[in-house]
Amino acid sequence: LDLANWMGQLAPVVGDATLLDFSLPGAHDAMTYDLSDDLSEGYEGMGPVVSKILHTVTPVVAGRFIRTQGQTQGLTIIDMLNSGIRFVDFRIMYSDAPSTILPRKDWYCLHGCQSRQPALAYLKQVRAWLDAHPTEVVVFWVSRHGNPSLTGTAQYPGTTAAERRAFYAQVEALFRGRLFDAGRGRLNETSVASLWKRGQQVVWYAADYEQSTNSSVLAMDARLVDNRLPGS
Repeated sequence: LDLANWMGQLAPVVGDATLLDFSLPGAHDAMTYDLSDDLSEGYEGMGPVVSKILHTVTPVVAGRFIRTQGQTQGLTIIDMLNSGIRFVDFRIMYSDAPSTILPRKDWYCLHGCQSRQPALAYLKQVRAWLDAHPTEVVVFWVSRHGNPSLTGTAQYPGTTAAERRAFYAQVEALFRGRLFDAGRGRLNETSVASLWKRGQQVVWYAADYEQSTNSSVLAMDARLVDNRLPGS
């Protein structure tokens, strides 16, 4: 089985199933393979002043240690997709660029430390991969720290709704024509074969769904994904 194309290769078996009939191979904190030594702004449990100070000093004080403690993945996003991963835990925060003093904000991935590149740079790699693998469907589950129930600035501290929507607008533009369109039917009633026919290869589950996506039919509420640990 070619893991980079496993959905397409299994078409005779899975084509009539819906995506929610699958147990998709997934990656927890998927983007931690490319963390910088800079603590992300808005990191869980820290106020904006403290996280801003630590963002500035961690490249020279303890940043490497924090980065190694936060790294959960060793494969790049493309290596993950080629290995069969189809569910991506994609954590983001609006933060100054790594290793800079002057403000230059963008959306970065994070787990303690923030990623070296903006989040959109990794998504562009995914878009190119999808172009080369037209039968594969990838699910993104997007939040700051894995808690989809938080909304507004509780989810993304120090941000405005306009900043959050601007990022999602970039996602929509990047994956234009590839995002699952809930306006054409429910995901649990749409066969994988139908997704292929429509060219819909990306399912975007967003935390802070109403504000961040303006309730777009091209995204879904991250709270629909049950991510609770057993017994929690």
